[in-house]
Amino acid sequence: MMIPEKLLEILKQDGVVAIATLGQDGPHLVNTWNSYLRATDDGRLLIPAGYMHRTEANMPLTPRC
Repeated sequence: MMIPEKLLEILKQDGVVAIATLGQDGPHLVNTWNSYLRATDDGRLLIPAGYMHRTEANMPLTPRC
């Protein structure tokens, strides 16, 4: 699935991105600046997870990630 053009336009602006994951303890939310996100040519969105230990741990538990 390709990233919609509108989302790519939004990512070019300054702002905050909320990141939600689902873990064994339920949902977990963190945020980062959208300037840290990178879109790849194959439709993936790369989000650095520095200091987001619970977010990183939840990633294998969510099959669509």
